[in-house]
This record gives sequence, structure tokens and C-alpha cells, in this order.
Amino acid sequence: AQVFGIEPDASRAARAAERGIRVHAGVLSPSLLPSVGQFDVAVYADVLEHLVDPLRELQEVAPFVKSDGLVIISVPNVAHWSVRLDLLRGNFRYARFGIMDATHLRWFTEETIRQLVDQAGMEVVQIRQTAGITLLCYVKTRLVHIPKRWRDAVVRRMAMVFPRLFGCQHIVICRFRTPAGMS
Repeated sequence: AQVFGIEPDASRAARAAERGIRVHAGVLSPSLLPSVGQFDVAVYADVLEHLVDPLRELQEVAPFVKSDGLVIISVPNVAHWSVRLDLLRGNFRYARFGIMDATHLRWFTEETIRQLVDQAGMEVVQIRQTAGITLLCYVKTRLVHIPKRWRDAVVRRMAMVFPRLFGCQHIVICRFRTPAGMS
């Protein structure tokens, strides 16, 4: 596979380049298309929640994705039981990482990520949720006293049975309804 990265942070872009990854230090721009061409897959792994305008980002990637290509999106699930419980307690606490990462500008439920994908002119091919067995609500609470093997198995099972409540992240595989340039 050939990988091409887009990284707005120059030092992170430099680190990626040092590891042999072809990377553009900056943001996605139509001016990149002639030099990079189209891709089979565009991956937004924990990106959209950090953007002021994630809809615009998804619309701008369309010309970079082949007509039969896919877009894979990963976003945290703000409807996770731990966030709901905090809200019921009157708490909305930012964290250094995870679902409530202080650098998030947007939060998504399954419904709102589906709406965003639809507004961007895409259809959902598949959506799944991750279990998030390393979330602090599992490893920094009384649940840590449950043997890890059992705790992980229960968390994974709950995420499968009740994905909107126990899923840590939404993983969305989608494709554009109309190939780029064919409106």
C-alpha cells in the first residue's frame, strides 16, 4: 500500500516523513490534487472531532477519492455510558485524551455522524463501534479489581449488544453517492 498523509502540525509531519511516509505539512487543499492524484481510501482516524468544519473537510476530500473508493471515519462516541453518567451527575469534564479530550471541538453520536456523512454526499456502507477496553472508566475505577480478561470480555460483549451505549468510537465506512466531478 502507498500511504500519503496530511498533517497540519509541521513537527508531526517531519516525524512521519522520517519514517518514510509521504506527507504534506498543511491542510487538505484542492491544489494538492494534481500532485497526489486520487486514492482508493481516505482515512479520518480521530480527526473530524478536532475540526471547526468537518462537513467542509469531507466535501473537499471527494475529488481525492476514486469513484469506487471509500472513506473510513473514526470518531468518539459522546453517548458512551460514562459520559452519560457524568452528565447525569452534572459534570462535563474535559480530559487529556479519550472521548472528552480537551482538544475536541465536536462530539458525535451514531445519529450525528450518520447525518454528517449524508450531508457530505456519502452513504454509510458499514458502521461499527469499538469497545474501548482501555478507557479510564474501566481501568481507573473499582472495575479495575475485576480480572482484566473477564472485564475486557464483558466490555466487548456489551459494546456488541448495546453499541450506542457501550461503544467507545464509531468506525464508519462510507462512499460518495456521486463520483467526484459528476454532480
